[in-house]
Amino acid sequence: MAKLLLIEDDAEMALQLRKWLEADLHVVEHAETGKEALFRLSTYEYDLAIVDWNLPDMQGIDICKHVRCEKLHMPLLMLTSRGDVEDKIVGLDGGATDYLVKPPDLLELSARIRSLLRRQDPTIAEVFNVGNLQINESARTVFVDQKLIKIPPIEFDLLLLFAKNIGKPLSRASLVAAIWPQPDVEDNNNLKVRLMNLRKKLAASGSDQTVDYDAAAGYSLRVTRAASDA
Repeated sequence: MAKLLLIEDDAEMALQLRKWLEADLHVVEHAETGKEALFRLSTYEYDLAIVDWNLPDMQGIDICKHVRCEKLHMPLLMLTSRGDVEDKIVGLDGGATDYLVKPPDLLELSARIRSLLRRQDPTIAEVFNVGNLQINESARTVFVDQKLIKIPPIEFDLLLLFAKNIGKPLSRASLVAAIWPQPDVEDNNNLKVRLMNLRKKLAASGSDQTVDYDAAAGYSLRVTRAASDA
């Protein structure tokens, strides 16, 4: 969990991003103008700021420059519709830590934020607790009731993805794209096998979680029937 400042003048975009980030358990404060953003940045402490380029009273790049001039070392994620390489260079050279083009893929946005926060404090290990599962991202370990279980790398990546998106079912396409950088037709069949293996591994380990599939929504972790009946 982190405290974020969202600097965005588009009300609809701001609402969508805020809901998503708060569902990721972040504390989110919102500034609609550059003036308000500068006030908040000079008055309160934040772990990360998401900065829109085009604001009604100033450019987001000017906010980045101000933050760096004040020697504030928080990560700045520039979020803008400007996708040209030249714009990205200007943004990064102006003080942005990372750059994401609108409209952002929300899963990618979450991943970028996690990455930026880790760079701030690389000693922090991300641990996800789901039921009696404990998943350590940096150590790539999985415990069930404090007992280590062995899971192959791709199955671990799938389990980690589910743990990071509790309550947000993931489509088959998003799973394939996340696990295989350049997916092909065979990876759809590969995914079925990997998910089946993961279900078996979780069941054999005594986990109270399993991989559920809903045709209308997608894949997610859920409590097993045995655990829910207990």
